[in-house]
Amino acid sequence: MAEVEVYFVWARGTESGVVVRRRAVPDREPSGLLESAMLELLKGPDEEERRLGLFSEIPEGTRLLAAEIKGQFAHVDVTREFESGGGSFSMRARVYQVVFTGTQFGEARLVTLYLDGQLRYYLGGEGLIIGEPLGRPNSPDL
Repeated sequence: MAEVEVYFVWARGTESGVVVRRRAVPDREPSGLLESAMLELLKGPDEEERRLGLFSEIPEGTRLLAAEIKGQFAHVDVTREFESGGGSFSMRARVYQVVFTGTQFGEARLVTLYLDGQLRYYLGGEGLIIGEPLGRPNSPDL
């Protein structure tokens, strides 16, 4: 077995961010671990995590289509449901969840996000601009 990190959202008053949780998954090569981590992320917080006030901004019904590590890039392809609903906080939070979860393996320091196989440069109706592969922000605060 291996352990992967998944990141969920917390919010208290005007403060919010992402926090790491660990999940046991079958031991695999880095791309396989990335896939396992993303699948765990899409499951959302478990009962204990929800009791702690953790939640996910990734919309229910979002499915993982592919996850692969190539050099410094973690390529993550999810279904279009990923960009449905929510405002700017929600969009930023779900992107942070994917970026923090996707950049824990080997040399992967940047995430390229695809929706239904299409590289995305912006998300949602408010147009959260991605523009390029995303690295971890300096802070997990949203």
